[in-house]
Amino acid sequence: MQKNHHLAKSIADVSWNQFITITESKAEEAGSRVILVNPGNTSQQRSRCGMIVKKALSDRVHSRPHCGLAMDRDQNAGVQHYEIGAATSKGVASRDAPCERRGSSHT
Repeated sequence: MQKNHHLAKSIADVSWNQFITITESKAEEAGSRVILVNPGNTSQQRSRCGMIVKKALSDRVHSRPHCGLAMDRDQNAGVQHYEIGAATSKGVASRDAPCERRGSSHT
């Protein structure tokens, strides 16, 4: 599979879509819903002020005196995902629109 990049990507896409389908089903059973968030730049964008600061993958911490933010870049991305999802569920415009699932109109 690793020798055929296109096959590996197709398998990963199918697996990801199955994961989303199962998660949406479980959320519906629990009376909740899943909101897909566009992950673009969330590991580089500061959750406090929204400024994008390009970083190498090896740079694991946001630490900027400009806005006082200092946290792990994955935690920073998680905060943004939460805020975007919460704003979307309340019908409030957010910085990033939710993702559309491939082959579906669910958001």
